[in-house]
Amino acid sequence: MKAGTNERVAMAISGHKTRAVFDRYHIVDTEDVVNAMRRVQGTVGPKSRTSRNGESSVKVIRRRRPLKRLTA
Repeated sequence: MKAGTNERVAMAISGHKTRAVFDRYHIVDTEDVVNAMRRVQGTVGPKSRTSRNGESSVKVIRRRRPLKRLTA
């Protein structure tokens, strides 16, 4: 996955037949999250802000009302 392989291909390579087992063993570490956020910030464009230390930040828009819950 870190090499950019599609999840289905990675499952075929590793021999995982179900998504549940694949998810159990596909551990996401902090470095993965940080790298993903940097990639996201690079695609934001003019809406990103640069702080005094040169790091970019992205404004998070919050929903004013909660999502409706579906009941069965």
